[in-house]
Amino acid sequence: MEYPQPRISKRYRTYAKVRCQKYGSGTGALMILKNVSKSGARLNLITAASEFLKGDILRLIVELDAVNSSRVINAEVIWSREGALGVSFLTPEKVVSKLLNQ
Repeated sequence: MEYPQPRISKRYRTYAKVRCQKYGSGTGALMILKNVSKSGARLNLITAASEFLKGDILRLIVELDAVNSSRVINAEVIWSREGALGVSFLTPEKVVSKLLNQ
């Protein structure tokens, strides 16, 4: 079993709904953002139309109900287990580079 890298940033517990879309496939899922840091996050699956694998590039739409808004974040799956994902945040330039090199 492969283990994730050691944490490099402090994690903060949170609870936010996230719509997740996998680049290039058009499939997605509804998730809950469980914790977040400067470099990444943990997401728990609520519903899924597809399996998410290490290396998948995702578009996360985080619903900010308290301020009636949402934010879009790009991320890469760094680990995936039953019902949960660990992601690392990506800049738009990194997304383009990773998608072109797939």
